[in-house]
Amino acid sequence: MNSHGINFGSIICTGPGSCNGQNIEGLTNNLETLDPDGSLQDLTEILVVRPFSRKGSFTTSRAFDVSATQFHMGLQPVEEFGYFVDPDGDGVNNELFVGELSAMSLFLEGMEPPEITSPLSDQASAGKETFSAIGCADCHIPSLTTRNRFLPFSFPEVESDPLQNIYRVLNLQNHGFPLAGFGSGVRVDLFSDLKIHDMGPGLAEANGNSRFTTARLWGVSDSAPYMHDSRALTLRDAILFHDGERANAKANFAGLSAAEQSNLLMFLGSLNSPANPNMGL
Repeated sequence: MNSHGINFGSIICTGPGSCNGQNIEGLTNNLETLDPDGSLQDLTEILVVRPFSRKGSFTTSRAFDVSATQFHMGLQPVEEFGYFVDPDGDGVNNELFVGELSAMSLFLEGMEPPEITSPLSDQASAGKETFSAIGCADCHIPSLTTRNRFLPFSFPEVESDPLQNIYRVLNLQNHGFPLAGFGSGVRVDLFSDLKIHDMGPGLAEANGNSRFTTARLWGVSDSAPYMHDSRALTLRDAILFHDGERANAKANFAGLSAAEQSNLLMFLGSLNSPANPNMGL
């Protein structure tokens, strides 16, 4: 299975709802749903890219917000709990309306994207080449191209069909994304493959799960600390914490000369957050 130049493994189907998902790669954190015994099942819900959260749990910023507003802010969205109920017993119901979450989604996804310093210095240009040469760009793919320039917003959301229930569409070309050199899509300088990778036992969480979504490096120069639990205070530390599937990239970086390492870090330092992401929004 290939999408936007990224390989997600393979499946074998013998008919509708009868597919073997043993060789799917990078699409789910639940190891049981990877179909380890090769049984045949409907894989519709598995074949969805979920780029939001460190564990690849959410398909859209709205889905992320439904969970995050509960966990971080103690707000219970009505689309999750219903109207005029008070599950947490705080004496307040209807804590976050559907329209409020819709407005939040439009705000977040309408922001200006991060940018790459232009022109790059000679050192950063050399670091960009090294970034690819040692394998960093294998997962942190510099650019992806969308099929079209329009981003749909829907409610209720259907993970396996984002074109259902659309209530608003944003033209990404008007929000800082350049048109790609071919077709009608836009270029997204994301520096990610949006896949889930096993990063080794050294980065595992308390439950033993060491599988994480490839971090998006756009804007990385302004987003310290790094890694899923902020254990890395510098980009150098973040690279050296890589292990598991990406142990080779860490080893390749460690084997570089001091000047080559410095150039690579200067390149990462050129991946900036926008100075005024809300201007004109």
